[in-house]
Amino acid sequence: MRIEGLALFQREEDVLLLDRGSQAGAERRFDLPGAVALPGELAPAASRRGVREALGLEITPGGLLGVHATSTGETTHHTFIFDGGSLQRTFDLVLGDGVLGCLWVHRDNLRVLVPAQVEWRINVAADAGAPDAGPTRYLTS
Repeated sequence: MRIEGLALFQREEDVLLLDRGSQAGAERRFDLPGAVALPGELAPAASRRGVREALGLEITPGGLLGVHATSTGETTHHTFIFDGGSLQRTFDLVLGDGVLGCLWVHRDNLRVLVPAQVEWRINVAADAGAPDAGPTRYLTS
């Protein structure tokens, strides 16, 4: 099983995405900041480490906003999305290896930058942050 911890940072209807460039000829890869868990590492720790390595920020992941489970062949992948908290309008970033940049994207424009499945999980997680959202959503695809 593969576990990934991501952090959702929001400003009104905008979310923070990382530009990780292209991989093996694929198109640009935008996603939330975070990381795949190391052996024995829990998803919140992977999220904290991934944000630190990608953006140079120290965070304590907040509430769990959503879990997305996918399966490819014999590998199951669980992506845990945590509330990353709020960021000041200006903050110092130290972009890590493999990160070309970051940008705030309005939720209506996500589809231009991310696959439909990633857009779905980001929007579900963003909606989960509302005061009347109910329990954490568990997504399967």
